[in-house]
Amino acid sequence: MNISTRVQDIIKDSDNYLEFSRGKQVIKYNQKETLDKIECYINNRYYNREDNDALFWNISNHRITHFAKLLSPDTKDFMPYGLGSLNHFQAWALRKNVIKWFDEERFYQILNDVSEGLATYGSQVWKKYKEKGKEKIEEVKLQNLYFNQSVKYIKDADGIVEIHRLNKKELWDRADIWKNIGDVIKKCNKENEIEVWEFYGYYGEENEKPEYKHVIGYGYGNDYIELWSEEVDKEDCPYIDFHLGRYRGRFLRVGVVERLFSLQARMNQLVNQNAQATEIASLLLLKSAQPDMIGNVLEQAINGQIIPDETLQQIGISNTGLNNFLAEVQLIEQQADKLCLTPDIVQGESSPSNVTFRGIATVNSAAVSSFRDYKQNLLEKIADILMEFIFPSVVKKW
Repeated sequence: MNISTRVQDIIKDSDNYLEFSRGKQVIKYNQKETLDKIECYINNRYYNREDNDALFWNISNHRITHFAKLLSPDTKDFMPYGLGSLNHFQAWALRKNVIKWFDEERFYQILNDVSEGLATYGSQVWKKYKEKGKEKIEEVKLQNLYFNQSVKYIKDADGIVEIHRLNKKELWDRADIWKNIGDVIKKCNKENEIEVWEFYGYYGEENEKPEYKHVIGYGYGNDYIELWSEEVDKEDCPYIDFHLGRYRGRFLRVGVVERLFSLQARMNQLVNQNAQATEIASLLLLKSAQPDMIGNVLEQAINGQIIPDETLQQIGISNTGLNNFLAEVQLIEQQADKLCLTPDIVQGESSPSNVTFRGIATVNSAAVSSFRDYKQNLLEKIADILMEFIFPSVVKKW
């Protein structure tokens, strides 16, 4: 059994469900399914439903923006400082180099992305790497990662697989680093996109002690082609995860979209029912007392023709459930704000006229304080990454 079989097993395991007991109820959870559903919802699409005519009334996307705004760190939050006259000067010099690195690597965009990713999915993963001697950080798409979905942190997984989809040029660009590129190109000659996997984890042949390895390859089983292989320390695993809230038996924490799964389903149901009722109410229906008047009078008549029927009357139709619809929509919006900690004041909405300035300030302060722990955990994790991975090389250069 080569290492590609182990990779294939990790990928297949993503189809399995975790089971959580909540009293007498058993809740089944699958990370891949949850991520796919979130992806559909943020793109205004139904999950596992092909109905192009159905309306999708998105209640998540604008709340993601406001949630992320309260969570988002800034580059000025990560500036070094020095104690004492000498260290103060050294810190000033380091600041200049750090600011340069932030600008060159567009670190502010990475910070914006991590806050939006946490708001959307509940968890986010970075990958640190070196390119041409420079330390870099990039966001990893969660849908491209495969590992044990019950681990608390990604480094706890004994095997991590990341899928890369590359075109032929991108593959050839790595020819000076990876081996057997020609064999992969030859095997995939008719394919525009080539799927390459990257593995970090423990692996050993039968009756051998497993070693922590970093392997990049193409294909599985007899089709496996090795592109890169090395033994590394587990501490060198490049993946770093950020989370929103506590660990509750699953790696993926609960973001804005998942918090609103049930409310989103109910909102869509209401909107589509109301749309059908409004369409029926817009029909022009006529009735006649004459027995020989049959069929659709308006379609049978020629434009401008006068219908000689004194008994012809319009049947009044109205959307009687409109008020109930509006009331329930308002309740859903209010509940969504509570679940996502995004009251109207946070979203920039004008406050009711009977609310005092002090009341507005209190609500705003409560909303901001709700994010304090979330943001503090995020800032500390990013600061550790900068101190361990980025700042040492920046200092070394001068």
